[in-house]
Amino acid sequence: MHQALSLEREATSDAQLSVSSDPTICYCSSVARSFEQARAHFDYEEVLKFILSMIASNFYAKPDIQILDLGCGTGLLTIPLAKRYPYAQFIGVDRSQAMLDIACKKAGADKVRWEVQDALSLSYPDNSIDVVLMSNLLHHFQNPQNVVEQAVRVLKPKGVIINVYGAIEDIAEDPEHTYFPTALRIDCARTPAKRHVERWYRECDLYGIASHKRSIKLASGAHERIERAKDRHISVLHMIPESEFQRGIESLQKAVDTISDTTWWCYQGVTITTAIKP
Repeated sequence: MHQALSLEREATSDAQLSVSSDPTICYCSSVARSFEQARAHFDYEEVLKFILSMIASNFYAKPDIQILDLGCGTGLLTIPLAKRYPYAQFIGVDRSQAMLDIACKKAGADKVRWEVQDALSLSYPDNSIDVVLMSNLLHHFQNPQNVVEQAVRVLKPKGVIINVYGAIEDIAEDPEHTYFPTALRIDCARTPAKRHVERWYRECDLYGIASHKRSIKLASGAHERIERAKDRHISVLHMIPESEFQRGIESLQKAVDTISDTTWWCYQGVTITTAIKP
């Protein structure tokens, strides 16, 4: 069943994707806390290094550039980037005040300007931002291209867009989607493939479009990965019936002795798709 569903998502047409439902969640205080608790110890080093190199290669330590982290959540990428790249002004934007409340209390949060904004109707003027960063954002929207269009609108000419996401081909066979069938069905319907993101960029007349594979270390072993799942470290685990969630956790625990692939347990592949505005 798992393999069939993952292949089914890859076969989904662009038209079907654009009209799919929007099964997102509200990041209220309790969900924001569980999100932060589950992700606080992730190792984003590969992703951070890539983003920093992308910014540096395009702006050469130019002072006073503005970097917008759109859908910044609790600042998991925003704050480390702001600490490492002092040449820029960082703006962390999210529609959830609860997520921003957690971000604002972290060490280094004073290096970032935090704002509540809707990704579909950003208040920033046209051609005003040097870099727009998005991380695991687009799958929360029924029409993700509308978010991309907003990002492109606010980008300056020669500005850079950087989208970090678990493409469906990255996540379809990970532990959470293997042992939680409803989670797989939901994410097959809402999660874009690399080809979708690249197409949305092309339709916005961006150039230099490229996708890169990196990984995030989520855990040091199988038992820690299961603890992350118990904390619902990905949004889709908040969206499935409680009875199925408990069955999935039990299945994960049983799998510990049968699956010896430590990479499968410890790491999550991600895609980073970048482009430049003419």
